[in-house]
Amino acid sequence: MKNASKEEQKEKLREKKKAWKDSLKKRKTKFNFDDPSSVLEDIRDRRKPKMKTRIRCSKLDKYRLELRLLRERGATLVELHEFLVSEKVECSVSTVQRWLKKGEQEK
Repeated sequence: MKNASKEEQKEKLREKKKAWKDSLKKRKTKFNFDDPSSVLEDIRDRRKPKMKTRIRCSKLDKYRLELRLLRERGATLVELHEFLVSEKVECSVSTVQRWLKKGEQEK
């Protein structure tokens, strides 16, 4: 009796899978769902042109020369921040620190 119920469950599961595959075919998709990994690969290939990295400019890039000169003369991070505040640039001291660190890495 248990074997019969297991067989019935398996049959129901097969029917559900078949119904699901049929519903996908009716949707007229461009994907072959017999191989899910190829579907994922196709989706990623289609998205590649859209996934561009955007290069953003920092607010501090406008003051690159001034900040470098002040730093070479021994200005501290707080003093650089005060200079930027006097120039009406809203940022924090940690922003100045990260910007300088990024600039050092680019060299």
